[in-house]
Amino acid sequence: MFFISYSKNFFVAPSDYGVGSATPVRDFASAFNAATPNRRTIPLVNNGFIGGDIERLINQIAEPMRVAGADVQILNDETELLTICRSSLRGVTNCFAGASFHSSPTEGPGGLWNYTIRADGALGERIFVNDEDNDGQIYILPFQHLVDSTIASINGTTLPREVNEYPFTSKIALTSSNVCCANRPCSKDE
Repeated sequence: MFFISYSKNFFVAPSDYGVGSATPVRDFASAFNAATPNRRTIPLVNNGFIGGDIERLINQIAEPMRVAGADVQILNDETELLTICRSSLRGVTNCFAGASFHSSPTEGPGGLWNYTIRADGALGERIFVNDEDNDGQIYILPFQHLVDSTIASINGTTLPREVNEYPFTSKIALTSSNVCCANRPCSKDE
């Protein structure tokens, strides 16, 4: 049982934990080009909202995605994600990421924008806080920034063109300076 539960550590690349530096979120086109070549599908789920702000948003974000080379699939129901982004046992799909739109100020419950980003369960197995090519930095943040900035433009506002991301983990990398103090406060001499 021990070997089975620990074996995943033999197959997952090591990570670099801690706190990284602020860097600009990539634009969608450069993130899409940096992604794994077999992840070209992007499903956008309108949940049956046609002819309003959700459809307008989907059409506006689909255009730069198609220009970048994505196969954008506009779906009516989230259950269609099961066939469009069929998952392997490891949680790997051929999808870059996707979004399901639940409401806008003029459609659906709540009177506000509500959407969910969908991504592979296999993303995020490793993180190197001092690198700029982690899964979140390639797949999620540029995708979310594109959606959010398009929502802002539909609402008549703008987001800053450049937004910074700041990688961090709840774990820290153990170094000689913080090992001695792991269980107690450090003194000045340590």
